[in-house]
Amino acid sequence: MDKVQKLIETIVLEERETLEETIKAQLDMIKEVEDSLKSLKQEYRDEAIANGFAHNAPRARAIVPNLAWWQAKHPRTWNKYIKYSASNIFTWNKK
Repeated sequence: MDKVQKLIETIVLEERETLEETIKAQLDMIKEVEDSLKSLKQEYRDEAIANGFAHNAPRARAIVPNLAWWQAKHPRTWNKYIKYSASNIFTWNKK
């Protein structure tokens, strides 16, 4: 059994009337843990950036359904169907 699964079962020890209530309680606990980890991860990333250990690198991404098909079937016009998005990706600084 996984360590996380054991932890959740230990925390959600209260008696439940039905299996459904037990499963719902466990899923609620998992959701809380995921939310906590997500915010903690962001805090640590912000701290790493503030201390100069890392940075957010800009990243551009082309979004098109099945690029290979579009390039093969419409070699002259496929690029007008591409949408570009930009985002930042957390990156550690090189030493």
